[in-house]
Amino acid sequence: MWNLYQNDYEEVKGLMPFQGMQSYRVTPGEYQVRVAYGEDTLTQPFRVLLDPRVKATESQLAEKEQHLETLDQSVKDLYQSVRKMQDVRELVKSMNERLGDEELNAEVVEAGEEILDTVDELEGKLVQMEQKTFQDVINFPNQLDTHLKHLKNTIDAAVPPVTNGQQQRFEDIMQEWQARQSEIQQLMEEAIPAYNQLIQENDIPYIATDEKETAMP
Repeated sequence: MWNLYQNDYEEVKGLMPFQGMQSYRVTPGEYQVRVAYGEDTLTQPFRVLLDPRVKATESQLAEKEQHLETLDQSVKDLYQSVRKMQDVRELVKSMNERLGDEELNAEVVEAGEEILDTVDELEGKLVQMEQKTFQDVINFPNQLDTHLKHLKNTIDAAVPPVTNGQQQRFEDIMQEWQARQSEIQQLMEEAIPAYNQLIQENDIPYIATDEKETAMP
């Protein structure tokens, strides 16, 4: 049975997601259900109706939907960015471990450490990895992902129209997300390509052949 919610978010390794991983409820309108068995497919249209107790205009419903879509996509993009940064962290750590303390590789190791520091700092602005239980919020404050989901859940549960307070919070939090996106872009499109270029310039093989070294994944 469908609970009228969009697909849940994909999990992030090591993250206990405060505010859950559920998306938002669909707006009243026309939808289709599709059932497939082998080569046979059955499609049936259906309609989600507005609660008759809710007195909202089409424009108010559309405004709510637009805010929910934007917040929902922001959470998805944020978590995707965190997963990419976690992959970067593993790869750079593996490279630094392979290079060791040899002075010949010092420049690359130092550049790798700078990447790791940037990843740690940026990840800490996006998600709170220190929370392991629901009581940990007292000691480890929520980060941007939870703020986005909290606003999304608040708007989702409320009857339209979007309030002035919700609109102001929406503008503030989207401005913060845009700032974090710029930092992510700088990491992915500038810092990491520069690091890869440095590896090439130093003739460091991507796959280690020395039995004492650990191969890159």
